Amino acid sequence: MRRLRIDRRFAVFSDVHANLPGLEAILADIEARSVPQTLCLGDLVGYGPFPNEVAALVRDRGIPTLMGNYDQGIGFATGDCGCVYKTDEQRAEGAVSLAWTDEVVSEETRAYLRTLDDRFVLETQAGELLAVHGSPRRINEYLFEDRPASAMERMAAEYPYRAILFGHTHVPFAREVSRGRAGEPEAAAGLSTLFVNVGSAGRPKDGDWRACYALVDPDALAGERAQGAGRPGAGPAVEFVRVPYDYERLAAAVAATQLITRFARPHTATQERHMSQSTIYSEAVDELVAVGAAIGSNCEPCLTYHVGRARDLGVPDDDILRAVQTARTVKAAPARNVARLAGELLRGGGELDEPAVPPDASPCCRSPVDQTGDACAGGPA
Repeated sequence: MRRLRIDRRFAVFSDVHANLPGLEAILADIEARSVPQTLCLGDLVGYGPFPNEVAALVRDRGIPTLMGNYDQGIGFATGDCGCVYKTDEQRAEGAVSLAWTDEVVSEETRAYLRTLDDRFVLETQAGELLAVHGSPRRINEYLFEDRPASAMERMAAEYPYRAILFGHTHVPFAREVSRGRAGEPEAAAGLSTLFVNVGSAGRPKDGDWRACYALVDPDALAGERAQGAGRPGAGPAVEFVRVPYDYERLAAAVAATQLITRFARPHTATQERHMSQSTIYSEAVDELVAVGAAIGSNCEPCLTYHVGRARDLGVPDDDILRAVQTARTVKAAPARNVARLAGELLRGGGELDEPAVPPDASPCCRSPVDQTGDACAGGPA
């Protein structure tokens, strides 16, 4: 175990799997953002055609790096990568990858892999964060987002860190978990752990071909802790970044080896357009929900902000009015003042003044509605 002090936002990536173009792309993106510290959670080698080059780049950059299960198998020449395969195709791909990687890695690379750490404890203003490859329990345990809440709560109680950062599954997610079941002291105290899978920098498996890494902000994480368990999913403390890379260069290098590894391909122009439209649609739905919440909270600045955002995303005024009218029928009478304001703004079609403080900085539009119908406490002035 190695302890590191981190005071500012930092980048963390995992599972490069010998994809040098992917690694180079995310490092360039991190540098362009002037992020001061970067960590790697392991699995530098395996499946891809550049094991020595990837290991050398990470080592030469001085990036603190954990040992992944594939690094362990190659570094110690165990003949086993600790991988789990579900299909014959995966088993064949894995067998070829292990044999080829074990043959081509240099002794210098193998020696470097043996020096990698098993875990990091990160000392931050939010408290201690734990960084591992698979899970706190095993280097090759798969933690997916759909793991039952009871199992995640037990792990959070056993490893009571403010956040646990990991990879291994190649599927990014962030999930806030209580450190105890309802009624237990930890749950009553509002203590929680944020589980963050940082995805894969070299071989994503979530339907997006681009390399993935995460930006983690200890200041925001400390703020979420002060407010309680926070909301599920990636919040202001965690940002997942997707970076396109030179796929053709990777594919050509794979073709020049005995590897039969499949890497996710770039989307066609039509697929990219569809994904963009889907993202905009999802954001528009979020804004309509926020409009309803603003009416329930009787918060005029929030309402003005979210109506403006919905318009910016191309939501027709008729659809926004329907959301307003629906919210108006189910909320307490005081909130109808805000509903009337919404009707006037939309029917007038005029410019909407944006509040000085973005509503996302306050809880009124992102939390359960105050059943009293009073103006939201702590909302924008």
